[in-house]
Amino acid sequence: MPHNVGIGHRIRQLREANGWSQQQLALKIPLSQKQLSRIEQAQVSSIDRQLLIRIAEALDVPVASGELNQWLYTLGYRPHIRPLLPLPPKHQELVDQFMPYPATLLDIGWFARWWNPAMERFYNLPNGSLIGLDANLFVQYFMPHGVMHRAYPASHTASVIIRLLWDWAPYEQEPWLLALKTALEAYLGISLAALRERHQVKTMPPSPNFVVPLSLHVPRQRPLRFRSFQVPVAHRPDLKITVYEPADQRAEDWCQAHQHPVADHSPR
Repeated sequence: MPHNVGIGHRIRQLREANGWSQQQLALKIPLSQKQLSRIEQAQVSSIDRQLLIRIAEALDVPVASGELNQWLYTLGYRPHIRPLLPLPPKHQELVDQFMPYPATLLDIGWFARWWNPAMERFYNLPNGSLIGLDANLFVQYFMPHGVMHRAYPASHTASVIIRLLWDWAPYEQEPWLLALKTALEAYLGISLAALRERHQVKTMPPSPNFVVPLSLHVPRQRPLRFRSFQVPVAHRPDLKITVYEPADQRAEDWCQAHQHPVADHSPR
């Protein structure tokens, strides 16, 4: 009951900050006004996980900030994880802090949600120019026009597949993953199982190798070599930041030479 008191009070606080009556919020969920009142006053012994998610989605802020997952942890539920959830309020700062190294904010569906100015040069694409399935790293790696298609040596394709599939292993039966796989397979024209077979990825290893070498092909220059690593986002297990760290001095010099003031982009 004490946990429900804190969550109920916070729901009321967020509702009032939006200028909504209980009836207005209840209609957005949807839920009866009486039941919402009982939740806000902690007059319920428990709150169903899906109901809590619907309330947070109606309020929006708890989903983007990760506060929803704190509620879920408090009540003993698993976190809310699926692709294309709202981005945290300071997502740009989260990614830009790695300048002058290229960095991209990715979600659990492997959609590129935001990238910093250094990554704009690495991708040779303005931030926000990839939409729909084109923003998915499977597409950007395995389609000939993909920006990642030229970044990894062919010998590391198996490692790339393992890295892309590893995070999905716990969610094999989730509706969002089944729908995403179907959409990707239709877009790519090949099943993920066939991709694994083609590149001899027979079984998933005990743990993936998250340090994967890659290169940037610059016109009239030798490829620049990088290593990638991943950084978690607090209270948002659906998000991670992939950072490309220079693997030699030439790549370091390229990063340092291309620093510039951070542009003000609108969220996508």
